[in-house]
Amino acid sequence: MKRIFFILFLIGSMALPALSQTGLHIAQLFDGPLKRRTGATEVYMKGRSVKNYGLSIFRSLSVSYSPDDLRRMETLVRLDARQAVSKEESYKGTSLYYGFYQLPQYKGLNRYIFYKHTRTKQQPATLIYMEGKASIKEIKRRFMKQ
Repeated sequence: MKRIFFILFLIGSMALPALSQTGLHIAQLFDGPLKRRTGATEVYMKGRSVKNYGLSIFRSLSVSYSPDDLRRMETLVRLDARQAVSKEESYKGTSLYYGFYQLPQYKGLNRYIFYKHTRTKQQPATLIYMEGKASIKEIKRRFMKQ
């Protein structure tokens, strides 16, 4: 019986990362096959490691140059950007170079998306999702000064 509860607990805890981007198009990037591709790097942090930043979840995904993957990533970011309550964007031609979006709160938590792609083969595209009590001012102060 203990073994069954343990297995159910493990299955339930694996689903938690997917819940953090509930209702967002970018969730399929973090929870799909893209993160397992060669040249992709994912970082997932929660709990103590991000608590000092006023966050409960920090997820990032960096993807090496693949035109199809990057086009998909940019499309999904743009779809989520439509619901942003605050946004900063920069374009190179018609391509999104940089985007920082504050999304509507979800269950009392602030949610942010950061996207950057220089459009060079040497630099990966980076997508970051953050969730927590931190204000947009705190996020910018801590993460955007680099």
